Amino acid sequence: MTDADRELLNRLLDEDLSPAEAEATRTLLENDAAAAEYFAERAALVSDLRRSLKRRRLQEETLAAVAGGERPTIGGRQGARATRWFRPSWISAAAVLVIMSMVGVAFLRNRASDGGTHVVGGGDTVVEVVETQDAVSAQKWNVGSHIPVRKIALTSGRIGLRLPGGVSLDLAGPIEADLASARELRLSRGQVTAHGSADGAQNFVVQTAQARVERGRSFAVAVGSSNQTDVVALDGGVDVNSSGQEGRAEQPKLMLAEGEAVRFDASGTPKRLKMVALSPDARSLAGPAASAVVADVRDNVAAADFRGYYGLLSGGMGEGARAYTTGHTRTWHALPGQSFPAELLGADVVCTFSVDRQEPNLQITVVVTQPCMLYVLADARATPPAWLAAEFEDTGMRMRSGPWVPRGAQSPAEPAGLAAAHVPHVVWRKRIPQAGPVVLGPPRDATVVAAPKRGAVVGAPAMYGIAVKRLP
Repeated sequence: MTDADRELLNRLLDEDLSPAEAEATRTLLENDAAAAEYFAERAALVSDLRRSLKRRRLQEETLAAVAGGERPTIGGRQGARATRWFRPSWISAAAVLVIMSMVGVAFLRNRASDGGTHVVGGGDTVVEVVETQDAVSAQKWNVGSHIPVRKIALTSGRIGLRLPGGVSLDLAGPIEADLASARELRLSRGQVTAHGSADGAQNFVVQTAQARVERGRSFAVAVGSSNQTDVVALDGGVDVNSSGQEGRAEQPKLMLAEGEAVRFDASGTPKRLKMVALSPDARSLAGPAASAVVADVRDNVAAADFRGYYGLLSGGMGEGARAYTTGHTRTWHALPGQSFPAELLGADVVCTFSVDRQEPNLQITVVVTQPCMLYVLADARATPPAWLAAEFEDTGMRMRSGPWVPRGAQSPAEPAGLAAAHVPHVVWRKRIPQAGPVVLGPPRDATVVAAPKRGAVVGAPAMYGIAVKRLP
């Protein structure tokens, strides 16, 4: 479909075609599926539908006027444009309906035959397409277009939608879902991430067979092949209610804090999800097999009320990469006046928990799938723990994390204040010769002076970061 074809279709909506152009447009719609879809997407908008109904009423009145010998009139004005549009004998109210029906059938047929990613129209919710990736056809998914959506079925790729009210959805295939309204998505399988303002995502609901997720600023939900439901709190907390099923009672409401994740299996009991594969910007879930190097991350923390997850950012290491699963300002940076360490660029990042700087007996296990280089980014202000100094080598590379400022606060404006808001780190590395588990210890050797929920350490340093990179 050419730009000239698009102009004809747009002029068709504006009632501005000569008889010859009108005939050519009808032929185009009959023979070009892309043109039919283009026209249908625009005609599906509420404003277009209302305008179409108005055209039909005006056309009937004008045809009646012509039959009575009067000059056609539109909007109280007479003109050549009106006579030019209504003069062709084939353009009657019935013909317009036939054309619209034909376009609608071609549009739906084209959607159904799409072997990659498709959304079946016909719902009440008109959404804006804001992003497409991978297998999504750019011709079928024009960024900026508005389409009505109810049933969503993606076999591959990703698509970003903006709903009325400001909520944005990131949908990754394969996925099957029902957009019941602008406030609720019913997810049968696949994964979705919801983002919104305080009045947006907080009023948005994702319902699965195991859980009802709501009142979150930014959260992700995934339904796997075994019908389990994963819920991840990305930015701010989220409320989760288990869905009652025959033969078992509902679990009490669960409130996840930022950086926490749980999995509901068939029993409906939530269990901690220790690792979550995230997109490189840590704003949504990554697809299956997100990392070719890291297969799993787990720890020895047994506290029943702790649900923190390790975020895995495949290829995400670089300036501004997330350091922890909480505290969005705490990211990795080069030292002032220096370049970001080139050796680390493109490595997989394992986002740890800032609170683990207080865990004296911590063990983190990183399971790798192939030989690789594993990096530990330790607080440069503290003496390295014995396990780190014995098993890893100091690369000589230095970097920093931060700024360490409260949520919602601005970074210090003065250079001295900005430097104070960052923590310097030493980059240690170890060559891992084969696939398997690699066990890391606590952030420092220290004396435990108190042991509340998870222990406390005198002068606890910042928690270390982890990066993994395949060998050349």
